[in-house]
Amino acid sequence: MEAIIKVFNEKDIDHDSEGDSNTLYYRKVFAEICSVGSNEFYKAAVNGLKASRVFKVFYADYKEEDMVQFGGKCYAVYRTYYDEKTDLYELYCNEVSI
Repeated sequence: MEAIIKVFNEKDIDHDSEGDSNTLYYRKVFAEICSVGSNEFYKAAVNGLKASRVFKVFYADYKEEDMVQFGGKCYAVYRTYYDEKTDLYELYCNEVSI
């Protein structure tokens, strides 16, 4: 599945007086949305993480952001992989609440 996602850094999240979060700065980028393979799921679990999604974004679109927003949910990037053959970054993420 392909979609537009928001990428940003955790430091760009602000909370108002009621505790609601607002992202001060984000960029919209095109991504391929992938499911997490069983091997990656178990590797993440060993490190205390629950792998939720993999987002593939073009090299030029990724500026080392550590958060992704997609489908009304927020994800923290816990690992990246750059595939030179496709010129894509794979962002391995776990779902978080902000």
